[in-house]
Amino acid sequence: MIMNKTTQDAVNQYELLNPLLTGIYKEMQELSKKKPDSPLNAFKVKAINRILEPIKEMLKMENTHAFLDVLDVDEMPTNSDVVLVLNQYMNAMKIFYEKYYTYNSKDGHKWRIQS
Repeated sequence: MIMNKTTQDAVNQYELLNPLLTGIYKEMQELSKKKPDSPLNAFKVKAINRILEPIKEMLKMENTHAFLDVLDVDEMPTNSDVVLVLNQYMNAMKIFYEKYYTYNSKDGHKWRIQS
């Protein structure tokens, strides 16, 4: 059986970006509860895209890549739109983690990384 493996660079990106994604997701959930239809300003869209773009690049070889979009500055998405997009990224990152992070009694928890 061939085991799925990823690169050390992808793991490094995951470990850097996942906490940033989680933080912005929680923040946007709170904003969306208060004002779901309120549009974001250009600064927030660009700041969020600075997190989303490298994640999308990191996941380019994964099946989930086709479902990941960055935010469009020209359309100024609403808070609820952003939560929807961020949720897709959260789930894609979860799938990445579950695919490449493993446990066995010999080595404990570890990433499956290409040699």
